[in-house]
This record gives sequence, C-alpha cells and structure tokens, in this order.
Amino acid sequence: MKVRELLASTYFDYLGIGLLTAFVYLLIDFPFVRLSRWMEKKMARSGATIQNEAPSFWRRRRNHTLMKEGALET
Repeated sequence: MKVRELLASTYFDYLGIGLLTAFVYLLIDFPFVRLSRWMEKKMARSGATIQNEAPSFWRRRRNHTLMKEGALET
C-alpha cells in the first residue's frame, strides 16, 4: 500500500493507481479463492471432516498419545 500511495502522489492519479492496485490484488487472490472452493466441494462430497483429512503421521501421533494414556485399545 505504501508503493500505491507514493505512485499516486507522484502522478496525481489516485483513482487509476488505486484501480491498478486492486486489479493486482485480484490477480493474486483469485487462484487461492478457486482452490479453496474446490477443496471445500471435494471434502463435502467425500463426507470428510478435518479429523479424517489429517495426514497419517498426525493420526499416528494422536493414537500413540492416546495409547500411552490408556484411552485407546491396541
């Protein structure tokens, strides 16, 4: 945002520089928005939850901890 302010005050074109900045942010953000929507749809179709989608090493570590505490049968 600092660069936008510097360019806008140098060229006295606040609207044009502001629109250009907004367009650049849109270009950067749009792929991530699409990716997150795709991931949400994929998880909804599979009926997955955050617990089920955790990488296997997290599940192993959690199960190991539960086994040490005696809360999980082997």
